[in-house]
Amino acid sequence: MHKKVLCPVRAMMQKPAGLPSNANFWARYQANGHSAEELAHLVTADPSPLVRLEAVRSLEGLHAVQYADCFASALEDQEMIVRRAAIKALVSLRCPLSTHVRVLATRLDDEFWPVRLWASKGLGTVGDVAQPFAGKLANVAMLDEHMAVREEAAKAWGNLGDAAVPHVERLCQQLVDCAFEERERGCIALAHALSAPDITMRQVVANGFSMLIDRADQKVVNNIKQHNNSGKVEACEREIVNAVSVALLHEDLFLRKEAIETLFDLATRTN
Repeated sequence: MHKKVLCPVRAMMQKPAGLPSNANFWARYQANGHSAEELAHLVTADPSPLVRLEAVRSLEGLHAVQYADCFASALEDQEMIVRRAAIKALVSLRCPLSTHVRVLATRLDDEFWPVRLWASKGLGTVGDVAQPFAGKLANVAMLDEHMAVREEAAKAWGNLGDAAVPHVERLCQQLVDCAFEERERGCIALAHALSAPDITMRQVVANGFSMLIDRADQKVVNNIKQHNNSGKVEACEREIVNAVSVALLHEDLFLRKEAIETLFDLATRTN
């Protein structure tokens, strides 16, 4: 009967006598000391999830950007912790993500919220190639159960420029007649969507508020007519609408959120 022979990589990982039995320590010991090529093999091929996890972390520690495809493959791992480590490595190492946009978008539906968080971060860095997923990011920004995920998705959504505008318009329309709690969440999402570092990009996204601004302006006119107020009052209220519109582009998140809330108040008031 022939003796079973291990492959060189697995043979190197036989547990020596005297090492601690702690599983996490053993996984780190197994992944330690291998070349990037060996680690890339372990990321998807090793049967132990702890070894796969430590292989991902070790590969990230080597700044092995050339193994982006390996990290992307690990996003299909059954273990949440491996998927989280893989997507964190893929995004934080600034790997070329343009070819992995679809798999990143798929991870927006991951059951593990840190994976959804890193997927949102990644999609916020790839530019125009993420435009087909603007609607999905908008939905995550509004509906995800975790605030941190909603915020990152909204920022990524706001980085898409023209592709974000229809979804800003849609959300504004939906929020006009919704309950206060839902509108509060929506205002936060919209405020984060206006956080792009590039002012030109923020101006483009702000075009999605035109319906809301027009509606607020019309409410001012109707209110003046209904109460026979003077033109001076009308001018004053229109100045408020204009000031709020300008505040949409402010760098401060709180002021942007406050401006959006004020616009909704002006656009939905009944008298």
